Amino acid sequence: DYFESLFGFAVDTAVKPLALKAPYLDTITMVYTGYNQYKFRWQAAEPKGSYSYTLLLNPITNDDTPIPVRTVVTGETLAANAGSAVNSSTKRAVLSNLLGQYQARVLVLDENGYMHSSPIADVVITARMNSPIKFKDVLDSHWASSYIYSMTLKGYVKGYGDNTFRPGNTLTRAEFLTFLLRTEKALQITTREVKSGFWFADQGYLDAAASLNLISAGARRSYLDSPITRIEMTAMIYKMLKLYKMEGSDIYVAPYTDIESVYNKTALHAVSYYGIITGYTDNTFKPSGYATRAETMTILSRYLQVI
Repeated sequence: DYFESLFGFAVDTAVKPLALKAPYLDTITMVYTGYNQYKFRWQAAEPKGSYSYTLLLNPITNDDTPIPVRTVVTGETLAANAGSAVNSSTKRAVLSNLLGQYQARVLVLDENGYMHSSPIADVVITARMNSPIKFKDVLDSHWASSYIYSMTLKGYVKGYGDNTFRPGNTLTRAEFLTFLLRTEKALQITTREVKSGFWFADQGYLDAAASLNLISAGARRSYLDSPITRIEMTAMIYKMLKLYKMEGSDIYVAPYTDIESVYNKTALHAVSYYGIITGYTDNTFKPSGYATRAETMTILSRYLQVI
Protein backbone atom coordinates (compact mmCIF):
# COMPACT_ATOMS: atom_id res chain seq x y z
CA ASP A 1 0.00 0.00 0.00
CA TYR A 2 2.86 2.37 0.81
CA PHE A 3 4.53 1.97 -2.58
CA GLU A 4 1.23 2.11 -4.42
CA SER A 5 0.52 5.49 -2.81
CA LEU A 6 4.11 6.61 -3.36
CA PHE A 7 3.89 6.00 -7.12
CA GLY A 8 0.37 7.34 -7.45
CA PHE A 9 -1.46 4.06 -8.02
CA ALA A 10 -4.96 3.72 -6.70
CA VAL A 11 -5.93 0.60 -4.77
CA ASP A 12 -8.81 -0.73 -6.86
CA THR A 13 -9.91 -3.49 -4.52
CA ALA A 14 -10.26 -3.21 -0.79
CA VAL A 15 -8.42 -5.79 1.26
CA LYS A 16 -10.85 -8.43 2.50
CA PRO A 17 -9.88 -9.47 6.04
CA LEU A 18 -9.53 -13.22 6.55
CA ALA A 19 -9.95 -15.17 9.74
CA LEU A 20 -7.05 -17.62 10.06
CA LYS A 21 -6.02 -20.09 12.73
CA ALA A 22 -2.47 -21.25 13.41
CA PRO A 23 -1.34 -24.59 11.90
CA TYR A 24 -0.65 -27.56 14.17
CA LEU A 25 1.54 -30.66 14.15
CA ASP A 26 -0.82 -33.56 13.45
CA THR A 27 1.27 -36.75 13.17
CA ILE A 28 4.87 -37.99 13.18
CA THR A 29 5.53 -40.99 10.92
CA MET A 30 8.78 -42.89 10.43
CA VAL A 31 9.35 -43.13 6.67
CA TYR A 32 12.83 -44.65 6.82
CA THR A 33 14.78 -46.28 9.63
CA GLY A 34 15.55 -43.51 12.09
CA TYR A 35 13.94 -40.73 10.02
CA ASN A 36 10.54 -39.12 10.44
CA GLN A 37 8.01 -37.13 8.47
CA TYR A 38 5.98 -34.43 10.23
CA LYS A 39 2.48 -33.68 8.97
CA PHE A 40 1.14 -30.19 9.66
CA ARG A 41 -2.52 -29.33 9.15
CA TRP A 42 -4.57 -26.13 9.25
CA GLN A 43 -8.14 -24.94 8.76
CA ALA A 44 -9.54 -23.13 5.74
CA ALA A 45 -9.70 -19.35 5.84
CA GLU A 46 -12.97 -17.60 6.56
CA PRO A 47 -14.90 -16.37 4.65
CA LYS A 48 -14.69 -19.16 2.09
CA GLY A 49 -12.95 -18.37 -1.16
CA SER A 50 -10.36 -19.44 -3.69
CA TYR A 51 -7.03 -19.16 -1.90
CA SER A 52 -3.53 -20.61 -1.95
CA TYR A 53 -1.96 -21.64 1.34
CA THR A 54 1.79 -21.86 2.02
CA LEU A 55 3.12 -23.44 5.19
CA LEU A 56 6.25 -21.74 6.56
CA LEU A 57 8.48 -23.38 9.15
CA ASN A 58 11.62 -22.21 10.91
CA PRO A 59 13.65 -23.00 14.02
CA ILE A 60 12.79 -20.57 16.80
CA THR A 61 16.42 -19.40 16.74
CA ASN A 62 16.10 -18.33 13.08
CA ASP A 63 12.85 -16.47 12.55
CA ASP A 64 14.33 -14.21 9.85
CA THR A 65 14.23 -16.87 7.14
CA PRO A 66 11.17 -19.13 7.46
CA ILE A 67 11.27 -22.03 5.03
CA PRO A 68 8.32 -22.60 2.67
CA VAL A 69 7.36 -26.25 3.02
CA ARG A 70 4.47 -26.61 0.58
CA THR A 71 1.76 -24.61 -1.19
CA VAL A 72 -1.75 -26.00 -1.69
CA VAL A 73 -4.90 -24.39 -3.09
CA THR A 74 -8.53 -24.43 -2.09
CA GLY A 75 -9.97 -27.87 -2.84
CA GLU A 76 -6.77 -29.72 -1.93
CA THR A 77 -6.04 -31.20 1.48
CA LEU A 78 -4.84 -28.43 3.75
CA ALA A 79 -1.70 -30.20 4.95
CA ALA A 80 2.04 -30.28 4.35
CA ASN A 81 4.79 -32.74 5.25
CA ALA A 82 8.12 -31.54 6.65
CA GLY A 83 11.22 -33.56 7.51
CA SER A 84 12.08 -36.77 5.71
CA ALA A 85 10.71 -38.01 2.41
CA VAL A 86 11.52 -41.14 0.43
CA ASN A 87 10.62 -41.77 -3.21
CA SER A 88 10.90 -45.54 -3.59
CA SER A 89 10.50 -45.48 -7.38
CA THR A 90 13.36 -43.05 -8.04
CA LYS A 91 15.45 -44.22 -5.06
CA ARG A 92 15.80 -40.63 -3.91
CA ALA A 93 15.46 -39.49 -0.33
CA VAL A 94 15.59 -36.40 1.80
CA LEU A 95 16.40 -37.51 5.34
CA SER A 96 16.06 -34.90 8.04
CA ASN A 97 14.52 -35.03 11.50
CA LEU A 98 13.07 -32.04 13.31
CA LEU A 99 14.18 -31.60 16.90
CA GLY A 100 13.74 -28.65 19.21
CA GLN A 101 11.53 -25.55 19.02
CA TYR A 102 9.99 -24.33 15.77
CA GLN A 103 7.60 -21.66 14.57
CA ALA A 104 4.92 -22.56 12.04
CA ARG A 105 2.56 -20.24 10.18
CA VAL A 106 0.45 -20.27 7.04
CA LEU A 107 0.50 -17.49 4.45
CA VAL A 108 -2.71 -17.18 2.43
CA LEU A 109 -2.92 -15.48 -0.96
CA ASP A 110 -6.45 -14.25 -1.73
CA GLU A 111 -8.18 -13.73 -5.10
CA ASN A 112 -6.97 -10.12 -5.33
CA GLY A 113 -3.31 -10.87 -4.72
CA TYR A 114 -3.18 -9.84 -1.08
CA MET A 115 -1.20 -11.93 1.39
CA HIS A 116 -2.50 -12.78 4.86
CA SER A 117 -0.65 -14.50 7.70
CA SER A 118 -2.04 -16.88 10.27
CA PRO A 119 -1.00 -16.59 13.92
CA ILE A 120 2.34 -18.24 14.68
CA ALA A 121 2.27 -21.69 16.28
CA ASP A 122 5.11 -22.62 18.62
CA VAL A 123 5.91 -26.29 18.06
CA VAL A 124 8.23 -28.27 20.32
CA ILE A 125 9.54 -31.63 19.04
CA THR A 126 11.41 -33.75 21.60
CA ALA A 127 13.55 -36.83 21.14
CA ARG A 128 10.83 -38.84 22.89
CA MET A 129 8.24 -37.65 20.34
CA ASN A 130 10.57 -38.72 17.51
CA SER A 131 11.06 -42.21 18.89
CA PRO A 132 8.71 -45.03 17.79
CA ILE A 133 8.93 -46.40 21.35
CA LYS A 134 7.87 -44.33 24.37
CA PHE A 135 9.30 -45.83 27.56
CA LYS A 136 7.15 -45.51 30.67
CA ASP A 137 10.17 -44.72 32.82
CA VAL A 138 11.93 -42.21 30.50
CA LEU A 139 9.97 -38.98 30.20
CA ASP A 140 11.17 -35.80 28.51
CA SER A 141 12.31 -34.55 31.91
CA HIS A 142 14.86 -37.36 32.35
CA TRP A 143 18.42 -36.04 32.08
CA ALA A 144 19.38 -38.66 29.44
CA SER A 145 16.07 -38.61 27.54
CA SER A 146 17.54 -37.16 24.33
CA TYR A 147 20.37 -39.73 24.29
CA ILE A 148 18.13 -42.70 25.07
CA TYR A 149 15.55 -41.83 22.44
CA SER A 150 18.18 -40.92 19.86
CA MET A 151 19.60 -44.43 20.19
CA THR A 152 16.09 -45.93 20.16
CA LEU A 153 15.16 -44.01 17.00
CA LYS A 154 18.20 -45.44 15.21
CA GLY A 155 17.21 -48.95 16.28
CA TYR A 156 20.23 -49.58 18.49
CA VAL A 157 18.19 -50.21 21.65
CA LYS A 158 14.68 -51.50 22.28
CA GLY A 159 14.10 -51.65 26.01
CA TYR A 160 12.17 -54.39 27.79
CA GLY A 161 8.92 -56.19 27.08
CA ASP A 162 7.01 -54.19 29.68
CA ASN A 163 7.77 -50.96 27.78
CA THR A 164 10.43 -49.81 30.24
CA PHE A 165 14.05 -48.89 29.66
CA ARG A 166 15.26 -49.12 33.28
CA PRO A 167 17.74 -46.26 32.88
CA GLY A 168 19.20 -46.67 36.38
CA ASN A 169 20.13 -50.33 35.95
CA THR A 170 23.74 -51.35 35.50
CA LEU A 171 24.90 -53.03 32.30
CA THR A 172 26.54 -56.40 31.77
CA ARG A 173 29.53 -56.83 29.50
CA ALA A 174 27.35 -58.73 27.01
CA GLU A 175 24.74 -55.95 26.94
CA PHE A 176 27.32 -53.22 26.43
CA LEU A 177 29.07 -55.11 23.66
CA THR A 178 25.73 -55.70 21.95
CA PHE A 179 24.91 -51.99 21.96
CA LEU A 180 28.43 -51.10 20.81
CA LEU A 181 28.37 -53.60 17.94
CA ARG A 182 24.95 -52.42 16.77
CA THR A 183 26.36 -48.94 16.22
CA GLU A 184 29.11 -50.21 13.93
CA LYS A 185 27.27 -50.20 10.62
CA ALA A 186 30.24 -48.54 8.92
CA LEU A 187 32.47 -51.54 9.66
CA GLN A 188 30.02 -54.01 8.10
CA ILE A 189 30.30 -56.41 11.03
CA THR A 190 28.75 -59.80 10.33
CA THR A 191 27.12 -61.87 13.04
CA ARG A 192 26.92 -65.65 12.77
CA GLU A 193 23.99 -67.11 14.66
CA VAL A 194 24.61 -70.27 16.68
CA LYS A 195 22.60 -72.38 19.13
CA SER A 196 24.30 -72.38 22.52
CA GLY A 197 21.50 -71.35 24.85
CA PHE A 198 23.17 -67.99 25.56
CA TRP A 199 21.53 -65.12 23.68
CA PHE A 200 24.79 -63.19 23.25
CA ALA A 201 26.40 -66.10 21.40
CA ASP A 202 23.21 -67.25 19.66
CA GLN A 203 22.72 -63.87 17.99
CA GLY A 204 26.32 -63.77 16.76
CA TYR A 205 27.60 -61.00 19.03
CA LEU A 206 30.18 -63.21 20.77
CA ASP A 207 31.91 -64.06 17.48
CA ALA A 208 31.70 -60.45 16.29
CA ALA A 209 33.18 -59.06 19.52
CA ALA A 210 35.98 -61.63 19.46
CA SER A 211 36.79 -60.85 15.81
CA LEU A 212 37.40 -57.21 16.83
CA ASN A 213 39.53 -58.28 19.78
CA LEU A 214 37.08 -56.75 22.25
CA ILE A 215 36.93 -60.02 24.19
CA SER A 216 38.49 -63.45 23.84
CA ALA A 217 36.65 -66.04 21.78
CA GLY A 218 36.50 -68.30 24.82
CA ALA A 219 34.96 -65.74 27.16
CA ARG A 220 32.74 -67.48 29.69
CA ARG A 221 29.09 -66.71 30.16
CA SER A 222 29.64 -65.82 33.82
CA TYR A 223 32.14 -63.17 32.73
CA LEU A 224 29.86 -61.75 30.05
CA ASP A 225 26.85 -61.70 32.37
CA SER A 226 28.72 -59.65 35.00
CA PRO A 227 28.47 -55.84 35.23
CA ILE A 228 30.95 -53.91 33.10
CA THR A 229 33.12 -51.24 34.71
CA ARG A 230 33.72 -47.77 33.30
CA ILE A 231 37.39 -48.52 32.58
CA GLU A 232 36.42 -51.70 30.70
CA MET A 233 34.01 -49.68 28.57
CA THR A 234 36.79 -47.17 28.00
CA ALA A 235 39.18 -49.87 26.80
CA MET A 236 36.64 -51.35 24.39
CA ILE A 237 35.72 -47.97 22.93
CA TYR A 238 39.42 -47.17 22.50
CA LYS A 239 39.87 -50.34 20.45
CA MET A 240 37.03 -49.24 18.19
CA LEU A 241 38.49 -45.74 17.84
CA LYS A 242 41.78 -47.24 16.67
CA LEU A 243 39.94 -48.96 13.83
CA TYR A 244 39.02 -45.46 12.64
CA LYS A 245 42.64 -44.33 13.19
CA MET A 246 41.55 -42.05 16.02
CA GLU A 247 43.94 -42.44 18.94
CA GLY A 248 43.59 -39.09 20.66
CA SER A 249 46.43 -36.68 21.41
CA ASP A 250 50.00 -37.44 22.43
CA ILE A 251 50.02 -34.56 24.89
CA TYR A 252 46.53 -34.74 26.37
CA VAL A 253 46.27 -36.13 29.91
CA ALA A 254 42.92 -36.87 31.51
CA PRO A 255 42.59 -34.58 34.57
CA TYR A 256 41.05 -37.03 37.03
CA THR A 257 42.28 -37.55 40.58
CA ASP A 258 41.57 -41.28 40.94
CA ILE A 259 43.28 -42.86 37.92
CA GLU A 260 46.78 -43.58 39.29
CA SER A 261 46.19 -47.34 39.41
CA VAL A 262 44.34 -47.58 36.09
CA TYR A 263 45.88 -50.31 33.95
CA ASN A 264 45.11 -48.72 30.60
CA LYS A 265 45.80 -45.02 30.86
CA THR A 266 46.35 -44.68 27.10
CA ALA A 267 42.76 -45.70 26.44
CA LEU A 268 41.45 -43.45 29.19
CA HIS A 269 43.36 -40.41 27.92
CA ALA A 270 42.18 -40.96 24.33
CA VAL A 271 38.51 -41.57 25.15
CA SER A 272 38.54 -38.64 27.55
CA TYR A 273 40.22 -36.45 24.92
CA TYR A 274 37.30 -37.00 22.54
CA GLY A 275 34.80 -36.30 25.33
CA ILE A 276 33.15 -39.71 24.98
CA ILE A 277 33.39 -40.74 28.64
CA THR A 278 33.74 -37.87 31.06
CA GLY A 279 34.32 -37.64 34.77
CA TYR A 280 32.17 -36.45 37.64
CA THR A 281 31.78 -33.04 39.24
CA ASP A 282 34.25 -33.96 42.00
CA ASN A 283 36.95 -34.43 39.31
CA THR A 284 36.97 -38.22 39.65
CA PHE A 285 36.53 -40.82 36.92
CA LYS A 286 35.48 -43.80 39.09
CA PRO A 287 37.17 -46.34 36.79
CA SER A 288 35.93 -49.36 38.75
CA GLY A 289 32.39 -48.01 38.98
CA TYR A 290 29.51 -49.41 36.96
CA ALA A 291 27.79 -47.30 34.34
CA THR A 292 24.01 -47.24 34.20
CA ARG A 293 22.00 -47.89 31.06
CA ALA A 294 21.26 -44.17 30.80
CA GLU A 295 24.96 -43.28 31.10
CA THR A 296 25.79 -45.88 28.47
CA MET A 297 23.35 -44.35 25.97
CA THR A 298 25.01 -40.99 26.59
CA ILE A 299 28.47 -42.48 26.07
CA LEU A 300 27.53 -44.31 22.86
CA SER A 301 25.75 -41.24 21.46
CA ARG A 302 28.93 -39.23 21.96
CA TYR A 303 30.99 -42.03 20.43
CA LEU A 304 28.78 -42.02 17.31
CA GLN A 305 29.18 -38.26 16.99
CA VAL A 306 32.96 -38.59 17.20
CA ILE A 307 33.35 -41.33 14.60
